[in-house]
Amino acid sequence: MKRLFLVILLVSASFAVDVTIHWNEWPYGAECIGNWFKWWYNGETPVSCPSFNPSDTIWDFALGSTAATSESYIMDTSQAQGNPPPIATYAEKQVMSGEVSWGYESKDTSGTTQNMWFYGFFASGQQIDYDPPYYKVYQFPMQYGSAWNSEWTWNFMGIDVVYEIRITSVVAQGWVRIPLDTTQWFACLVMRTYMSTWDELGLIDDDYIVHEWVSPIYGSLVTIQSLNHEPNPGFTTAKYFFRMKEYFSVNDMFPPDFANTTVIPSGYNFGPFSISSIITDPSGINTDSIFYKIGTGAWQRLYHDSIIGDNFHFHIPQISNPDTVRYYLVAKDNSANLNRGTDPRMHQRSIINSMPMTRLMTIIHRSLLILQSGPTRPFLDLIRFLPILLIPVE
Repeated sequence: MKRLFLVILLVSASFAVDVTIHWNEWPYGAECIGNWFKWWYNGETPVSCPSFNPSDTIWDFALGSTAATSESYIMDTSQAQGNPPPIATYAEKQVMSGEVSWGYESKDTSGTTQNMWFYGFFASGQQIDYDPPYYKVYQFPMQYGSAWNSEWTWNFMGIDVVYEIRITSVVAQGWVRIPLDTTQWFACLVMRTYMSTWDELGLIDDDYIVHEWVSPIYGSLVTIQSLNHEPNPGFTTAKYFFRMKEYFSVNDMFPPDFANTTVIPSGYNFGPFSISSIITDPSGINTDSIFYKIGTGAWQRLYHDSIIGDNFHFHIPQISNPDTVRYYLVAKDNSANLNRGTDPRMHQRSIINSMPMTRLMTIIHRSLLILQSGPTRPFLDLIRFLPILLIPVE
């Protein structure tokens, strides 16, 4: 007689994320005056830090040094100390362990590529004005693989010229946990910057490696700076190790929230597929859509079929042949920023359709989808596919 042996062929899990940060998702700029941020950091005593590996996609910085606090406040240039140059559109008041400095900055809001610029600073009663082309701190849109460089000079009291170079690239993306909210994971990019500073008199000789975890809306979540002249990007001792602990924004920069979204189980199902989601936002929903694709085909867009309260109902048309159907929801709010949210965030769900291959062998695909959601938290999309092979044995 024949017996069926159950064999699990594969179990794979992936935290899929694809992050892009646009200029209007970055919480610095003239339109962000009133925003503030606070970070825990280690003070002036070097601390150990995890060795950074760009192939990683999960970083947990919930725990770490709380020896000191660093703060940053986005303010009007009229409130800044010193003499902000006319090109600056806002000032950044920075406080580290009680020591105050002022940065003079601006952010582009037009063009194909936008940049955040730093023109100089005021600290300890001394103003430093950078020479053109100034310091390009960030470039937008920012995504995995983005890269930019900056070179500039400045004069110190008319007796010395200081040279600075920053070489920056986005080397990783994934999810990070921080003291701001240890119950959630933030989708992020990781920047690596090589910092070099020297002067004509030979008094300054600085070379640092900096890794910075950045995200839409929240900005700089974690920054780890190496010791001076550290040659290894995987360094394990940090001069400074910052972790965000508080955040405030004057603007509505948060996208709509999705809840109870229909998750269609994989199986032998040709549809049509009915999908609903509770979509909410304090400013209201401006537009909504479902995007879907069948197999390797192009993405298709449909609007809601109906809305009952906050429950938006969509559908994916019936398919004619077994294939994988991928889908995600999109909504924009009614705020001035028209914040755009997706569910799942930065990924899509899949419906796997399979047919019996022969009389003796059947492959059944099942999926487990776990979502972490909330009004301001990213969705954590964990998909496991467990192909189960039923093998008849004499």
